[in-house]
Amino acid sequence: MKETQHFLKSVHLANERAIWVREPGNRASNVTVFLDGELYRDRVGATSIIDALDSEGDIDSSLFVFVSVESAASRWVECPCYSPFARFIEEELFPWLERAYPSALEARERVIAGLSYTGLTAAYVSMMCPSRFTKVIAQSGSFWSNDCWIIDCFETLDRKPKTEFYLDVGIKVCP
Repeated sequence: MKETQHFLKSVHLANERAIWVREPGNRASNVTVFLDGELYRDRVGATSIIDALDSEGDIDSSLFVFVSVESAASRWVECPCYSPFARFIEEELFPWLERAYPSALEARERVIAGLSYTGLTAAYVSMMCPSRFTKVIAQSGSFWSNDCWIIDCFETLDRKPKTEFYLDVGIKVCP
């Protein structure tokens, strides 16, 4: 897969971050956004896994977008259900992505993935932008954060998002 690194400035977050986009040889029909881009790329080995699945024909044609953190310090601010980060994804990342990669406009599936603190972030962003994502992968999401606020928030929503949630088995469920 062809990979391109970009740098995206955010008005909502008042910073800039690296974005890596891996695109298939043909028109992408899906988009997957990985938060904690460096972690997924460097420690989880997501790019090798994607390449292996792609070479075997085991995944649909997809754009894979890896969103970096601006810094370790900003991760602690941006990840725990931070509305400016949700606005960054909705109002800055996706419009930029759709301009740069027009097939993103027609994506059948739009997935957001994160682990630990960014697993919480992925769930939160999908709640704040319910029409943007069709699936969430929250690997060991930190749903305990802020006394399980996100679970209480989800329960009070009038209209539950239609997003499918995939939660890692190691998740601690709040009472």
